[in-house]
Amino acid sequence: SGINAEYGDICSEIECPRAQELNVTGCGYGGRLVYGTKWVRSWLDREDIEGSYRTSFWKLFKYISGANDKQTKIDMTAPVVCNYFMDPAQDYKVVAAAMYFMVPSVHLDDTPLPTDTSLDVVQMGDLKTYYRGLRGQP
Repeated sequence: SGINAEYGDICSEIECPRAQELNVTGCGYGGRLVYGTKWVRSWLDREDIEGSYRTSFWKLFKYISGANDKQTKIDMTAPVVCNYFMDPAQDYKVVAAAMYFMVPSVHLDDTPLPTDTSLDVVQMGDLKTYYRGLRGQP
């Protein structure tokens, strides 16, 4: 399988991060190496992580709709990523969480900066991710 071949149809419609399928066996899980790129991050409210998904999504959506220092519309990418930070000293309690939109490749060299100061642009390194299909979908 080639780069991004395993994402399916969604990545033929919108840009997704470059990834390579990993040779993972057992328990119905798959794995991907997602190559590092830039993302725009919105921190979730740690007192109400579940309730703050919508707020964070709309902050990120406003950013790609032109709420950035270049006042430019930025194409939507996939997937929307959530990252949870757990503290092993607190029985792996979630102590922070963030939502991310990937910066499209056309904007990597000159990334528009968010006008909302609660958002920031971050460079993530390569990540090994694991997934499990639901109802026959990868």
